Amino acid sequence: PVWLRFVLSPNLGRAEASGAQRVTLPHVSRQGAAMSATLKADLHIQNRIAKDNQYAAAAAYAKEISLVTQASGWFEGKQKYDFNEGEKRSKDFIAAEMSNCNKELKIRRQTRLLALYEADAKQWEAELASMGLAVQRSHT
Repeated sequence: PVWLRFVLSPNLGRAEASGAQRVTLPHVSRQGAAMSATLKADLHIQNRIAKDNQYAAAAAYAKEISLVTQASGWFEGKQKYDFNEGEKRSKDFIAAEMSNCNKELKIRRQTRLLALYEADAKQWEAELASMGLAVQRSHT
């Protein structure tokens, strides 16, 4: 190993290597640097196409996320309000059942009342017949 002794130069503000050999770097062609500074003819078009592709990918992703959000929102709503919907169905079912029960009860009461009237009429006719009387009915 080569030991270098560094001396701080107060004038330059940098370190100098005393006794070190000067190393030269290979010469860089100025023509290559000038070539890299020129732009391709369609660089702006390619950049625009790349940006448009990014926008299209972002729009497709946003659409996909929107569909997922819509589906999950429906499912969450279904889960959240499932109890209320079931209770509403139960209330509707109970109301319909009570309405049907009331109708059936009215029909049964009317039938029993009609049977009672017919039985009373037969009993009254029997009492009148035992006294030798009869009910005259008008069949017109």
